[in-house]
Amino acid sequence: MLACFGDAASALKRPRVRESLEVLQAKYEAGDTKPLVDVWRAFRALQALPPDDEDSFFAIGRLAFDDGSCRTSDVLFPAWSRALLLRLEDALISHTPECAGLPFWDETSSASMRLGVPWCVTRAYVEIDGAAVPNPLASFLLPRPLRAGTAGAVSSRPTGYSTVRFPYGDAVAAASGDLAASVEAERTVVDELRARGVTSVELLNQSVRVALHGLRTGGSLPDERLGSVARLRAALDAPTFLLFAHKAAADEYNGAVASAGGTAVELVSSLSTHFSNVALAAGGHSGMVPGFPRSHGELSSADTASLDPLFFLHLAFCDYALATWQARHGATRSIEVEGEEGPLRVSAARLNEPLAPFRRSALAHLTSRDVASIALLRYSYAPASLDLPPPVAMPGGNAPVLVVKGLSRHAFTTSFTVFAYAELPGTFFSAVRGDMGQRVRLLGFESVFSHPGAARCASCQRHAGVTFLFPLYGLTDKQVAKAVFFVRVADSGEYATLRTPLAYKCYVNGMEVRSAEQLPGGGAPVRRLSVRRPSMRAANV
Repeated sequence: MLACFGDAASALKRPRVRESLEVLQAKYEAGDTKPLVDVWRAFRALQALPPDDEDSFFAIGRLAFDDGSCRTSDVLFPAWSRALLLRLEDALISHTPECAGLPFWDETSSASMRLGVPWCVTRAYVEIDGAAVPNPLASFLLPRPLRAGTAGAVSSRPTGYSTVRFPYGDAVAAASGDLAASVEAERTVVDELRARGVTSVELLNQSVRVALHGLRTGGSLPDERLGSVARLRAALDAPTFLLFAHKAAADEYNGAVASAGGTAVELVSSLSTHFSNVALAAGGHSGMVPGFPRSHGELSSADTASLDPLFFLHLAFCDYALATWQARHGATRSIEVEGEEGPLRVSAARLNEPLAPFRRSALAHLTSRDVASIALLRYSYAPASLDLPPPVAMPGGNAPVLVVKGLSRHAFTTSFTVFAYAELPGTFFSAVRGDMGQRVRLLGFESVFSHPGAARCASCQRHAGVTFLFPLYGLTDKQVAKAVFFVRVADSGEYATLRTPLAYKCYVNGMEVRSAEQLPGGGAPVRRLSVRRPSMRAANV
């Protein structure tokens, strides 16, 4: 618990209005530099604290994976995240009372859609009190090592290691805890960037923009319907908290809709899907930008993501999305799961489970009910993009839906992204070029946030099987009947190890449809029209 006096105690009691980074940047560029500088100063203060200090950025960051469990697959993840963000915000204000509160990255804003990650999070150096200092939002220098198998850690990182984002990060070098190997891996990426004539920030922003916008095979223009922003806006229409918060519940609901002949307009999406899509796009190995199979930044894995300051700014946006959903559905004072139907029904008693290690008193932990109302928690969000109508209409809502079943998160040693394709009649493949031709249609993508210890994680075990649904926009009934469907999986490239052989089935309107086997290394799919349950090898996209 925080013990504060004077200005810090007063600051902790005042109501807080969380503003977006985009608004803070606009103020900074207009000459009002203080609000953004105060955020930099506050994060820098926490990062400078000894790692054993409970207010240090290191200590608070490790709370997200303190027991070796991943919470993103749990229905209580949004509530637990809200408690974690409050803990960080209290520490920021306690050590920097002039800081107004924790900002959030407005990921659905026109600026993010156009530019990617805000510059205040990527610029290497910033000015604080007249001095140029390393940007505390760009990375975090570990004050002590992480060692696999201790304090819930799955991966290892050496003392002095600086967190990285796409396109940096070498899965093997980082996991080994070898600082020299990590530095050498970074040099390899620098050489590749020079050869391409681009900067790492440009590639990071490209990866994030593709994840937000969506992408179209064979063209430079995005297909907005395939992006994570479209999925998030669909999540805001989810009729219940369980469907909004829980991917497994949303997938079960959508699967029933699709099996009954339902169309894309009837589908819901979950907040956790958007969380995963953006985390992997920023962290690496999401497949959004090909050519960097070794990229494996901290944001890519549940056991290390919270060491990157961007994690909290991303998580704060997800909390803003939760607050928006609550306002739209008359749930601003409470969260309920009673009345939810199906095998994934959640008992209302779970809302009384402790959100450890966060406490409301010396004798009691916070629960989901304690954090349901942001008004009672004395904070709010300044108006941002989710309070506005979507800038782009999403046509084609009556499209049928492809359902991909049979994949398991336990088959991978880390997070991964699934890309679904349809091979339309008449396509010619060149195995030499790896050219899928113009008649292979990208149907969409979805990321699964995981970690190397998923096979031992209780929450991950409960939801090992993952289902993916992709609307078949622009395909006629005749094309659907003759198409061959296949998926590609992007993970950490040659350094990922498949635990089990992968198999999947594809369905449209409840009926199994033709699918194809993947060649090792991501080559063109093999046409096997008679195969009903094909196997698949993980491949880079």
